[in-house]
Amino acid sequence: MTKFEIECEQSLGWSHSGEMTVNGKSYVELTDEEVEVLVNLIREKGTTDVETLELREKHPALYEKLDMAYHNMAYKTEELHWLINGLSYFEYDIDKVMNFCEENCGYEFVPKIGDVPDNISPDFIAALLEVRKEDMDCKRRDFRNWLPDYLRSINIEEACDFMYSHLNAHLEMDDVNYVVGIPQAIIDMTKINFKS
Repeated sequence: MTKFEIECEQSLGWSHSGEMTVNGKSYVELTDEEVEVLVNLIREKGTTDVETLELREKHPALYEKLDMAYHNMAYKTEELHWLINGLSYFEYDIDKVMNFCEENCGYEFVPKIGDVPDNISPDFIAALLEVRKEDMDCKRRDFRNWLPDYLRSINIEEACDFMYSHLNAHLEMDDVNYVVGIPQAIIDMTKINFKS
């Protein structure tokens, strides 16, 4: 089995500023035989369009595997978007989550001071930074700014699991729209240039 990266762009609807989309990445595991089937079909038919390749009709197990991978990726991508955008609505113990992230996720509070006039002594600035370091409101504000970036930096599954486990997140989602595709690495194996 070989893992192949897959990607999607999910439309979340329209807002006053235009269409809202999110991008997702995931993987699908395929056997050598399944890869060979896809490469041969693409070469034979001259297209990467899954419908034209008749995967659902002629290779239902392979189609189902691709369908499940693309569905899960699309679902998790949209789920992560709504969870991150709902962070401020979840009720959780921020100090407990902050401590967990300091111990396990690389969060470190480094107090900041805005523009400081040149004539302020370095000792005064150091003392002010120490005071800020102990200021829990300042630390919580910094953590709230750090958390969405952290969640976007880890894989989608881990980010969703983190929010359900540590942030008391809850989300009810309908199913998502998605398109089944062929991993780009397999298209590249055919040595044919396609615009999928």
